[in-house]
Amino acid sequence: MIVSVPTTPSTISYSDLLAMNGGSLGSDDIVVVPPGAQLVLDTDAELGGLIVQGELQVEDGTDLELASDWVAVIGGGHFQVGTEDEPHVSDFTLTLTGDDPTKDVNISEILMMAGQPMMRGMDEMVLQNQDAFLMVMGDDSRLDLHGADAAKTSWTQLDGTAEAGATSITLTDPSGWEVGDKIAISSTDFDLNQAEELTVTGVSDDGRTITFDPPLEYMHYGSVDEYDDPDGDTHDLDMRAEVALLSRNITIQGDVDYDEDLPLNEQDDQFGGHTMVMDGGEMYVSGTEFAYMGQAGVLGKYPVHWHENGDVTGQYITQSSVHHSFNKGITVHGTDNASVTDNVVFETISHNYYFEDGSETGNVLIGNLGMGARKPGEFGEIRGANDNEPANFYSENGDNVWIGNHAAGSENKGFYFSLRGGNSRDFDTFEGNTAHSTDGPALYLNHGGLIQDGNPSGDADDPQKVDPWVVDDFTVYKADLGVYVRGVEGTITNSAFAELNSNARFRLNQTIEDSLIVGRSNNIGNPQTDEEIAAGRSLPNGNGDFQGWQLYDGPGSLENVMFDGFTEDDDAIQTSNAIHKSSSFGLEGITWGDDVAENAKISINGGGNAYGNDAAARGLVDVDGSVTGVEGAMIYQRSTDRDASEGFNAGAEYEIVQEWGAIVTTSGEQSATLTVDRGGSPETNTGKDGGKPFETLDVTRSDGEFANGIRSQIPVFDGYTYEIDYTEPDQDNYRLYLHDADWGQSFVVNLGPTPVTSSFTVHNPYTDEANPAREVSSMDMLEASPDTAVYRDDAGEVHIKLVAEMAHGYLWPQPGTTYEDGLHSGVTVLVDMSA
Repeated sequence: MIVSVPTTPSTISYSDLLAMNGGSLGSDDIVVVPPGAQLVLDTDAELGGLIVQGELQVEDGTDLELASDWVAVIGGGHFQVGTEDEPHVSDFTLTLTGDDPTKDVNISEILMMAGQPMMRGMDEMVLQNQDAFLMVMGDDSRLDLHGADAAKTSWTQLDGTAEAGATSITLTDPSGWEVGDKIAISSTDFDLNQAEELTVTGVSDDGRTITFDPPLEYMHYGSVDEYDDPDGDTHDLDMRAEVALLSRNITIQGDVDYDEDLPLNEQDDQFGGHTMVMDGGEMYVSGTEFAYMGQAGVLGKYPVHWHENGDVTGQYITQSSVHHSFNKGITVHGTDNASVTDNVVFETISHNYYFEDGSETGNVLIGNLGMGARKPGEFGEIRGANDNEPANFYSENGDNVWIGNHAAGSENKGFYFSLRGGNSRDFDTFEGNTAHSTDGPALYLNHGGLIQDGNPSGDADDPQKVDPWVVDDFTVYKADLGVYVRGVEGTITNSAFAELNSNARFRLNQTIEDSLIVGRSNNIGNPQTDEEIAAGRSLPNGNGDFQGWQLYDGPGSLENVMFDGFTEDDDAIQTSNAIHKSSSFGLEGITWGDDVAENAKISINGGGNAYGNDAAARGLVDVDGSVTGVEGAMIYQRSTDRDASEGFNAGAEYEIVQEWGAIVTTSGEQSATLTVDRGGSPETNTGKDGGKPFETLDVTRSDGEFANGIRSQIPVFDGYTYEIDYTEPDQDNYRLYLHDADWGQSFVVNLGPTPVTSSFTVHNPYTDEANPAREVSSMDMLEASPDTAVYRDDAGEVHIKLVAEMAHGYLWPQPGTTYEDGLHSGVTVLVDMSA
C-alpha cells in the first residue's frame, strides 16, 4: 500500500496517520510526505519505504525507532531530527532494513500512484540497484540530524598509562560520557588489533575518570615524553592512546546480522545501509552515530557520502561517529568546502575518511579520529579505490585543510595522498596530525609538489619553480614505516618520530627540520613474540630493529634534528639497499641524545655487493660538521666488497670510520654523480628514459684510484678526470647522465677507443631538443670549453667534457652545492656507435 500524508491539516502526527489507515502500516507499505505536508513521528514505525517531499520531523521527549527499507528526501523535502539550537535529547534510531542489492526503486511511479507531483525539474526518477538507503536529492532537499550527544567529548586521550587488566582510565578532558555509552581505546603498539571496545559503567564527577567493562587486555600508553636537545631545545613525543565515544543518541544503522566473534571483513552479512547527498541536497549532522553501514564492494554505497555535490559551503558533519562499516566511513566525492570536524570513524572496510576522485578542494578536516582501516575480505576491492591499501585518511587532492587529525591504526596506511593528474599537489594546510599503529607508511605522499610554472628546463637565471608541500607538527610512532614520499620539494618540520621499522623513505628532495627521531622510547608496548619477550618490548614486525632516517632516492636533508634511543642493534641514519638513484644527502645541526650508540649513528649499507648495487654513489654531506666535525665532509660507503682501491669513493684527504662502514672526505671536495647506462636501440636510447645498467663498468681516476664492477652510478669528485671501460663490445648505444651537480660544474671523461663514425648528442629531457655535441681539436681546447664538448685523440680514444648547464629531473636543492639557489643541474649525452 502507498499512503500519502494529507496536506490539510498541514501538520499531522504519525499516530493520526495510522488511525486514518486502520491503525496498521507495516513493512510492505510506503509513505509519501508531499510538498506542504509535515509528518511528526511520535511513535515507532516500520515501513517498506519513505519519500519526503515535505517535512518529516521526529518528536522529542520519547525514545523512538523508525525502520524502513529506504528513505528518499527529494524535491525540497526536509528530514529533521533536532536543530542546531535545540538538539534532540531522546534516543532516535533509523534502521535501513532493505536487503536487495538489485532492487530498482521507481520514485516516479510511487508518486504517481500516491497522486503526488514529481520532484521539481524532473520527469522521471528510478533509483537502480538501490536498497537500504537514506538519500537526499535535489535543491533545497535537506537532512538535519542534531543529537544532544554532540555536547559530549567526541574523543580525547589518556592522561596516564592504562595497564592490562585495568577497569578504569583517566582522560585528559572532561568527557560528558554516561553509563552505558560505548567507547573504544586505540592501540599504542605496532598491532592495531590491540584497540579495544568497552562499555562505560561509571563516570567521576569531573568526567575524566571512566570505569568500564570488560577489563583491558592490553597496556595502552598515556604519557607525553620530553627529550632535551643538547642545543637547549625540548622535543615532546606524544604517544597517548586515543579514547573515542562510539554511541550517540541519534543512530542511523544498517540491518545486518553482525557476529561479534568474527572480524569485520569476515562477516557473512556485509550489506548495510548507506547515506548519499547529491544534486544540490544538503546535509547538516551533529551528535549522530552511523553503525553497520556501507555495502561491501559496491561503488558509492558509503555510510556518510556527499556525492558530486559541488560547493557545499556551510554543510558539515561534526561530533559524530561511524563504526563497523562495510565500505569506508565518511566520503567526500566531487564536493568542495564541506566541514568534517571532531568525528570518530572506527572499524571500516577500506578508508575511514575518503576523498574519492581528486576533484575535491576547500574541504576542512579538523580534529577527526580514524581507527581501524581494514582490507576487504571475500567481496574484494572497488576498482580504483585502493581498498587493498586502506588508510585512515585518503585523498587524491592536497588542496584541503588537515589539522589535528589522528590516524590510529590501519592495515596499511595512516594518511594516504595519491596526488596525480591535474589535481593540486601541495597541501593547503597539514598541521598537528598524528599517525601510529599502521602496517604500512604512516604518511604516504605520492607525487607531491611537482612543476607548477611551465618552465620545465630552467636555467641558472630563471630556475624552474615547484609548489612545495609542508607537513608541520606531525607525530608518528609504532609503525612499519613513518613517512614515504614520492615527490619533489617538501618539508617536514617541528615533528616527532619514534618506534619505527623505518622512519623516512624519501624520493626526490625532502627535508626534515627541527624535529625528533627516537628509536626505542619509554613505550615498550605489549611484547608478544619470543623475540619481543626476550627484548622486554615490542619490536617492528615482531623481531626487527629500529631505524631512523633511511636514504632512499634523490637528494634530501636533515636540519636541526635530534636522535635518541638507538642501541648498537639499530640504525639512526642508514643508506638503503632499496635506493635506486644516487645523490648527496645533507646533514646539518644533527644532535645525539645520551642513548645513541656510536655504531648506530651512521650505517652505510651496501648489501655485501656495493658496486653491483651502486651503493658507492650514495653520499652524505655533513654541511656544518655536526656529525664528523668537518664542515662539508662527504660520507660514502667504504670500498671493501669489490675490486676497488680504498680511496675511490673519497676526495684527496679522507679517513675511515670503522663503526659506520664509511669513508669520510675531509678535504672539502664535493662529488656529483655520473650514471652510465645502456640504450637498447637508437629509438630507446633517449635522455628521458634511462637504459639498462651495464653488467660491469671499470672506472679509473686520474690519481690512480679505481673501482671495477660498477653497474651504472659513479661518484665523481672535483679535480679529477675519469676513464671508463665497459666490457660489452656489442653494445652500440649508451647514455652519459651527469647529475646532482653544481650549475656549470664539469668533469672530463675518457671513453676509450671509439669508432670515428660514432656520434655524441646533447639531449634536453624536457624539450626533447637534441643537438650534436661540439667537437674540438685538442685537449687544451676541451678543457677550456664552456659547454659540453668532444675531443678525439690520435689514438682513436674519445674524451668528453660534461658540463652541468641544464636542469635535470625535477629541480631540488642539492646539499653541499655552491649555487645559491641549490638548483639541481646536469647534462645528458647520448652516445651512438652503430653508425
